[in-house]
Amino acid sequence: MAKRNVILITIDSLRRDFLGCYGYTKNISPAIDRLATKGVLFENAWANGPNTPHAFKSIMMGKYPLEEPGYGVFEKDNYLPHIFKKDGYHTIGIVAGNALISRYYGYDKGFDVFVDFMDEKESAMRAESGLTKILAILKQTAKLKSYKIGNSFYKVYNAKLYDLFKPKY
Repeated sequence: MAKRNVILITIDSLRRDFLGCYGYTKNISPAIDRLATKGVLFENAWANGPNTPHAFKSIMMGKYPLEEPGYGVFEKDNYLPHIFKKDGYHTIGIVAGNALISRYYGYDKGFDVFVDFMDEKESAMRAESGLTKILAILKQTAKLKSYKIGNSFYKVYNAKLYDLFKPKY
């Protein structure tokens, strides 16, 4: 069976009751709502930790915060990028300026390409050229021979990514 593409999008402190795909009547999340119609929409999800470092570590390692104490992740076999890599996937991590899930805490480990914009004065999502930077990184990644995904993948992927971000920019 052919491998399916997987995109994991996490948004810190996003409330379900403010998303149209969960019934909110104001049109404030059109990109997420469109994505929800084509992807998997979870009806029940809970954070495994009280704050970003603990909750995100659970997402990326599949463990409760007390099972893996401390902040950050390290070179571990149960870290999500390592799991995908073992199955032959190529992984890209893009963090929009959240230092708590940046390379400083080891979140870059295991990704083929990881960008956290921590050298920028503003986060990628706040910077005027944030989308341009993300698209440039994806273009560079798509050209790597080891990815074997070619120009058509780049065009389709970037077009879909642009459609998601276009209303914001």
